[in-house]
Amino acid sequence: MKILRRNKTFLSALLCFLAIASLSLTTPSTVYAGDDDTAGDKPDRWYFSLGIGRTWDIDQTDQTIGGVATGRFDNDDGQILRVSFGLTFFKYFAVEFGIVNFGTLSSRYVGTVDFGAGGVAGNFSTKENINGIAVTAVWHIPFYKKGSRVATFFIKGGAFRWRNKLKMKDGLGATLTRKTDDVDPTASFGIQVRGEGASAFRFEVQRYEIDDKEINTAMINFLYYY
Repeated sequence: MKILRRNKTFLSALLCFLAIASLSLTTPSTVYAGDDDTAGDKPDRWYFSLGIGRTWDIDQTDQTIGGVATGRFDNDDGQILRVSFGLTFFKYFAVEFGIVNFGTLSSRYVGTVDFGAGGVAGNFSTKENINGIAVTAVWHIPFYKKGSRVATFFIKGGAFRWRNKLKMKDGLGATLTRKTDDVDPTASFGIQVRGEGASAFRFEVQRYEIDDKEINTAMINFLYYY
């Protein structure tokens, strides 16, 4: 509930998504002229996706940072922006290539940190700038279909190549900076609604593993098929 109270703007966007999805499924549909199948049966091959959402850290276990800090992150919270291109191979299967930007994640690091003059225990301010490239496979399971209107439950999995720049500061102004990069798995699930025309909408919950931390994201995505 604490996360919900902090993200009133995102919840408003979610309500807009639900309203648009409802209109997409209830608007009168048409069938492509000269085609025995409906528009939903023969999807366009390529699509573009733009997504925005919120993140929160769910990993509260002790972590070691480069051998100089031992402790845990607390209240890791921020925004996420993702631009993706997808290629549909089969009716309900696609592969996506996405560029992901987490912006600046602000949190507290509780533990012991060596700023160059020995270990200091405390509660430290941290900022992380994370971005990367994701390649994922998407499987759709339709649960509503009428004419050209299709709603699907989807699951997605793949790899995320990330880079992270972490900056930690104590109360006296001393700083510790560290840059890391790696490849880790990512997975998600959600609902996609496509009504008339080439546009669709998704609500998606995704997990990323970044720097030994598991971070959840909740996103709303706009898709355009071509």
